[in-house]
Amino acid sequence: MRQFISLCAFLIPLALLTGCNAGPALAPVTGVLTYKGKALGNVHLDFYPENGGRPSWGQTDSEGKFALEWDKDNKGALIGKHKVFAKMGFAGQKIPGENPIPSKELAEFFDKFSATNSKIVVEITASTKEITLAWD
Repeated sequence: MRQFISLCAFLIPLALLTGCNAGPALAPVTGVLTYKGKALGNVHLDFYPENGGRPSWGQTDSEGKFALEWDKDNKGALIGKHKVFAKMGFAGQKIPGENPIPSKELAEFFDKFSATNSKIVVEITASTKEITLAWD
């Protein structure tokens, strides 16, 4: 019986420690997006890690400000280099899945910085807090 109690005293804390997961190495990133010097609202930004892993995303407000999310419980982005691209956000949809027709300038922006065409790479470090995406 004494050996059983000793074994339990050792195994229970060990099980509790191995069950604890600190989660991914994320940096809590916020930022501002501008295009040709103007803040852009209603832009959905995707940050895809170059080394693989779950992407992060953010949606700009009317002042171009965004905060990245990794999942519903974790804010931020994985540490490392990310390919960044943009698509029209979800605000202003009268019918879910149907976006309003963008202006010529916005259509150019969404084409230039699409998942297919974007050349933007941003490095997120453990100390990254805020980034400015000033795109032309």
